[in-house]
Amino acid sequence: MPDPLSLEREAAHENSQGHQQSFAAQHFNILADVEEANNRYVEAARHYHRAATAFVGAGEEHLRVAGLHAGEGATGRRGQAATDYGLAASDYWYAGRAYADGYDFEHAAEEMQASAAAYVQGAKVREEEGRASEASTLRVEASFRYLDAQRYYEQALEFHRNLARNFQAIGERRAASDERRQCSDLEAQVRAAAASVNQEGPEYHAAYQSSYAGANRSEYK
Repeated sequence: MPDPLSLEREAAHENSQGHQQSFAAQHFNILADVEEANNRYVEAARHYHRAATAFVGAGEEHLRVAGLHAGEGATGRRGQAATDYGLAASDYWYAGRAYADGYDFEHAAEEMQASAAAYVQGAKVREEEGRASEASTLRVEASFRYLDAQRYYEQALEFHRNLARNFQAIGERRAASDERRQCSDLEAQVRAAAASVNQEGPEYHAAYQSSYAGANRSEYK
């Protein structure tokens, strides 16, 4: 079985590498070297993704061990699992932002979905412990990340729509058809992300209920 402490150390290292690449990307942006900046954003996103994946693995292992024990040991393990899921959610978010800064909106959306899923996992741990308020906050964060995913899928969709129109205009019918198929896939992803906003989020806090009463949450971006 994987050692959660080793996974957490690996995640921390990958997170640090992600920050370094992100700072480098900003440096190349200042120099107006767009290509190199985008390359660094992609590298940053990959490091953040690996960090998040390691944190998820550590959280899963903490939960597995917690299930074998009782008492304070199990409680501590569950608490660490919730922490790891929160850190994973943050690193997936970093990965999504890095991809978006590099104009790779489809991968950005995928990372935001992963961030939302990590928040949901953390919320479930808290719900099982009867900590409803903390769980509700995590589900709010999950809703925001699904909204981010929906927005990025929409940006990717518009990019491929433009490509389809351009290919059609110059007579590249096969390429245009390929792009339209990609658009169909992205439209499905937009709908799925929007549905997740409404399925995974909590009830709105009392202060907002009158504003959102009867509304589809995915429309509020």
